[in-house]
Amino acid sequence: MKIPVTNVGFFGHVELFYFFIGGYWWQVSNISSNGFVCLFSVVSMTTTDCFFFFLCRGGSKTDNKRKGDPRENSKFTRLIGCPFQARATFHKPSGDWYFDVDYPSHNHPPSTDPRAHVQNRRLTPAQFAKVKELSEGGVKPSAILNMLHATKKEGETLLATRNTIYVAKRRVKMESLQGLSPIVHLKNQLGNSDYSTCVKTDDDGTLKALFFCHHASLELYSAYNTILFADSTYKTNKYKMPLLHLAGVTGNNKSFSVAFCFLAEENEDYYTWALESFNSAISSHHLPPPEIIITDRELALMNAIEKVLPNTIHMLCTWHIEKNILTNASKITKDPEEVKQIMSHWSNLIKISTTSDFYASFQRFSALYNPQFIKYVEKVWIPLAPRFVNAWTKKLPHFDHRTTSRIESSHAYIKTHLLNSQAGFPEAVKLITLALKAQHHEIKSQFHQQKITSLQNINSIFASCHGKISNYALWIAQKNFQSINPDCNGRCNQAQTVRTGIPCMHRISELLLSGRQVEPSDFHRQWHLKVSIVYFYLYSY
Repeated sequence: MKIPVTNVGFFGHVELFYFFIGGYWWQVSNISSNGFVCLFSVVSMTTTDCFFFFLCRGGSKTDNKRKGDPRENSKFTRLIGCPFQARATFHKPSGDWYFDVDYPSHNHPPSTDPRAHVQNRRLTPAQFAKVKELSEGGVKPSAILNMLHATKKEGETLLATRNTIYVAKRRVKMESLQGLSPIVHLKNQLGNSDYSTCVKTDDDGTLKALFFCHHASLELYSAYNTILFADSTYKTNKYKMPLLHLAGVTGNNKSFSVAFCFLAEENEDYYTWALESFNSAISSHHLPPPEIIITDRELALMNAIEKVLPNTIHMLCTWHIEKNILTNASKITKDPEEVKQIMSHWSNLIKISTTSDFYASFQRFSALYNPQFIKYVEKVWIPLAPRFVNAWTKKLPHFDHRTTSRIESSHAYIKTHLLNSQAGFPEAVKLITLALKAQHHEIKSQFHQQKITSLQNINSIFASCHGKISNYALWIAQKNFQSINPDCNGRCNQAQTVRTGIPCMHRISELLLSGRQVEPSDFHRQWHLKVSIVYFYLYSY
């Protein structure tokens, strides 16, 4: 059956070829009429004619498997050997189109809803461009689909499902690779970005570790390098490699990420390599190592810190220690009331302010509880006491940070941008870059805002600190001022001032009595609003 076709549109590309026949518009890649969808199959040419063939659901389920695919056949298939076959012919000499239906019948009933067919759920070029834009902005697939529905024009058809968006995202990913392997693409992208990077591979070229640190993070670190937090987080990539995360704290007591490192293993060699990469990054920018670093009791990481950063004071997280104490006390003691008493006693013990009092109190602690439990404490924690007990740490500028809760919150912030745990390295780094961009924007905005504003209800003794000291530090100093009483003129060991970097009530009282003001120099440099911090534009990865 050969039928001359009228109202033909052809724009030089097969997917834009459509024609009108039998009361319906037919499109080469998506012929839909009365519930049947036919796929464009083959183009054939001769010297005088171009042939376009269309099939419905021809073929068998074995045809559903790609050649060389080792996987088992899919549980589902739409190929049921439908005999329908049609052909559109373009006769070059005359410029006419003809439509032939070789086998007009189907061996199955028509579908009742157009959404049943994948072809009908495909995105238009404009919709795909929108998906690409939103994907690169780190938007979740479900949110992308909602946006497409919310912004579609009147009369526009959108039958896409969430799976359609996932397929489109995979296409975006493949296009971004530009034919390169993910690892080569990642190295190229990092090499052309504002990241300091190091790559560790084995003899076969398999990626074993990837360190990356953005220059804007280093700019923040240059201003706030007194204290760092280090910890690994998980479920950030499809290779299930842990992500070592280094974070700092700004003068306004806000966290910021400094560096990241994907590690194939969590052992001393890999931690050493990661810290050496970090040391190399800060050294190349003429920045000092941190004065203090806080971690949990990860022995491999502790050994690596001692090896790579020998001059950095290493503190341990008191929260993790108390959790460990609680677990072991519960196993050994079996008495909930005694465990509760142990935890209360231990909490007071680590707050003692002198070493002699600490050891004397620990002797009393040892006499009260199960010898097996005391043996565990003496073996595991007492040798490490200088890293977490107040008697040793009270004169360290840790700004009242004794736990790694800050790095835990930094993990959570980064993971809100990672979307899921199945991202490849290029996508993970790209999404982390978006997180850093948002984080740095907030920090810099806050910094510049505080340069032109001042806190209300602050005593005039702090007048010379406005616009030079962070509002957070000034507010703590104001509280110290309000704590001044006639009995505070006694001897001051300056432990609070050193520990927090903020003038204590004794120092403020001394200045008050002498008629002087609190100067910015009375605050630790951690709390200074650095003029050198300017807005950095983070290039989209």
